[in-house]
Amino acid sequence: MNAAGQGALDLAPWEDGTALRVEVRAHARQNALAGIRDGALRAQVTAAPEKGQANGAVLALLARALGVPPSALALLSGAANPAKRIGVRGLGPGQVAERLRP
Repeated sequence: MNAAGQGALDLAPWEDGTALRVEVRAHARQNALAGIRDGALRAQVTAAPEKGQANGAVLALLARALGVPPSALALLSGAANPAKRIGVRGLGPGQVAERLRP
């Protein structure tokens, strides 16, 4: 699954992988990647932003899009905020960009 939209992702080296910014919209009609805006990947999830439900849904969505197990992802910041920073273990910035290319 690739991200729709224009622009380049703001990717940074992180531990043994890559960190990226993700803007999340909860209570969406469907789970989907919705493009890139200002360097952040836009994600829509049907889950509510309560008790970590939306966080879990966005991590699962991103894991599927990147072709990695959910355990390869870490929520680095933004647990209670739509603006999140997520770490991806085992993939370099170029690999993440390639897998999320529109």
